[in-house]
Amino acid sequence: MKKNYLLTSENIDAISDKIASYMEKEKINSTGIIKGRLTVETLLLAWLEKAPANTEVVLETGKRFFRPYARLSFAGQQINPLENNAVDALDAEAMNYFNSVMANVGLSTTYKYRDGKNIVDIKLPMVNIGGIGKIAISILLAFVTGYAINLAGPNIAKIVATEVIQPLFKMMLSLLSGIATFMIFFSVLSGICNVGNIAILSNMGTRVLGVILKRNFIALIFGIVICTALFGVVELGGGMDLSVLKTIFQMLIGIVPGSLLQPFVDGNTLQIIFLAMTTGIILLILDQQAKGVIAFVNELNAVFMTAVTYFCKSIPFIVYLSFTNVILNGNLVYVIKVWKPLLVFVVAAICYILLETFYTAWRFKFGIKNYFKLAMPLTVLAFSTASSSACIPLLDKLCTNLGVDKKLLGFSLPVSQILVNTGTINSFIIVLMGFSEVCNIAIPIPRLIVMALACYIIAIAKPTIPGGAISVMAILMAQALLPEYCLAIYIAVDILIDMTATSVNVTSSLNTLILAADDLGMVKKKE
Repeated sequence: MKKNYLLTSENIDAISDKIASYMEKEKINSTGIIKGRLTVETLLLAWLEKAPANTEVVLETGKRFFRPYARLSFAGQQINPLENNAVDALDAEAMNYFNSVMANVGLSTTYKYRDGKNIVDIKLPMVNIGGIGKIAISILLAFVTGYAINLAGPNIAKIVATEVIQPLFKMMLSLLSGIATFMIFFSVLSGICNVGNIAILSNMGTRVLGVILKRNFIALIFGIVICTALFGVVELGGGMDLSVLKTIFQMLIGIVPGSLLQPFVDGNTLQIIFLAMTTGIILLILDQQAKGVIAFVNELNAVFMTAVTYFCKSIPFIVYLSFTNVILNGNLVYVIKVWKPLLVFVVAAICYILLETFYTAWRFKFGIKNYFKLAMPLTVLAFSTASSSACIPLLDKLCTNLGVDKKLLGFSLPVSQILVNTGTINSFIIVLMGFSEVCNIAIPIPRLIVMALACYIIAIAKPTIPGGAISVMAILMAQALLPEYCLAIYIAVDILIDMTATSVNVTSSLNTLILAADDLGMVKKKE
């Protein structure tokens, strides 16, 4: 759809209404529609303030690679509506980086001036997958189907399970894992390529990144300690002798693939990430010479993210197949036992948020009560929406209230939103170890170390889109040698895990930003 509008206050409302109607038609959820309207109105008001009278704006809506988008444009002098908050080149570069990375994980805007035209592209949120309702119906139907087939006798139930249900389930998982491996590769590659100007990462950027990685590592150790104490799955006997160290060394060396294609065939997540990081660094060094390649990588990243999102519409069907298989094989007891890892994760998440927030408030003398008044709304919003991108405006406001220097804020917000994955790391490691106990599978120390390494790296690579965690967990569970039905159990409780993990990630982003600001002397402490 393409339509011209005279840039007036009345037509700003008309354009935002038109885009809202388009988003409703595409079945985007209400939160996404509200964000879309606010974004469009903000951009058009910026143009209305600076553009000449009788300026005509062109509105286009449609899809690219099955993803809905809106474009606003007008011919005339260059007016960038996104520059209002950029105080210098560093902030502008940081915002460009932020928009390019977030473009594929939620609603975002990008501006360009081409052939005398001001053009703003708005990538609209991914289509809503469904939610807990469809999952609950799938589980209910699985119970009905399993009970009905069992009435026909154990022999019939075994034939249906082995000849019909299991092959279908394995086929769906193979498709999901196949798409997810490419999604992970292009997600990491695109993220590295979009750093753009490597000077941004020098000095201040390197130090901020150091703080972020340190916090992630602390979260990983926190999760491992909790799991080792509460889940009896880690084989601690025998000590770290030379054979164990040799095994660990061989596993770490195995991160470097023997060929370019084998990691994708095997679904080896660590090798895929290694390839992506190596390729990204090469393209970053080439800079302008690789500009066309980087643009192509970004488009492929959007393709595979969209593919995973749409494929995840079949998640309820996967749950149905898996739960039916669980019932027919008499494994229903594992569904009941899953309450323990789920409870451990929720309690661990609450404890981590409290410990980190208390530490930040104590270190910077904000006052526990006053700091919680700022941090708690952010945590609640993150939990209720399960969306990091939805929390960015509030995170920006909170950091400004805390006196964080604008330069650091411009750089750290995008970086922390992508890299601070304390909740994701904890959810991965607790789910893997908790489900191992449920299935009575022992974890040798070498495999625990490699699992932890995989969780740490892949948390950074995990796209924050619907189905991203599910896609990654499918691969991690297979590499952890967990039975296939564990994925269906995980999917059934993924909504609560995702909400809890997001609240940890976003709250940790705020605390990490304050820690980085103190390290750089760029925060005003409250006395």
